[in-house]
Amino acid sequence: MKVETVGARGDDFYGNDVNDAYDNAIELDQSQGNTRAFRNRFTNTYMPISFQPIFGGPSYAIRNVVINAAVEQLKLHNSTVGPVIMNNTFMSAAYAPFQILDDTTVHAVTITNNLFVGPATPQGGRSVNWDQPMDPASDAIDWNGCTPKANSTSASAARGARTRISPPSWRAENTKRTAASSRARRSSRAASSRRRATRRA
Repeated sequence: MKVETVGARGDDFYGNDVNDAYDNAIELDQSQGNTRAFRNRFTNTYMPISFQPIFGGPSYAIRNVVINAAVEQLKLHNSTVGPVIMNNTFMSAAYAPFQILDDTTVHAVTITNNLFVGPATPQGGRSVNWDQPMDPASDAIDWNGCTPKANSTSASAARGARTRISPPSWRAENTKRTAASSRARRSSRAASSRRRATRRA
């Protein structure tokens, strides 16, 4: 299944059962906004859900079930911008249950509340193999479950080096960002109060 239109908007794919696709089960590629894949089942596919790329988004994958993904569960290639991936279940037979392999930076990607299930001993011994630069200012990856619990790797865009991480560190990064934002708001409110007090005086 594919969008097939550059800049497409407002397309829905839902309630489908896709079996044995050599490449992608669904391609939301080159869509611009409000394209949605939800409540589908994808079985025995190479890279099931493709966002290669999205031009700004949002482009949604919600409540899909992926069984036996061959390599990457999500195809976030070619500097994609704006995928929103929530409440999906992914099951993989050989590789890391959460694997992203690309050398372009993803922007404004949201991956939350998904379940990634892999074999007892994934190839390479990792439950997460994120080998792609990220944009910490706009990406939100949190509250995902990965099993089995094993080592994880991530490519760090800022340092240009591979860094060992585990899924809880995503939560820590988001918590740090939220705390910094709260401090900035409190500081701004305090400055406004001081200005008002000065004007009254």
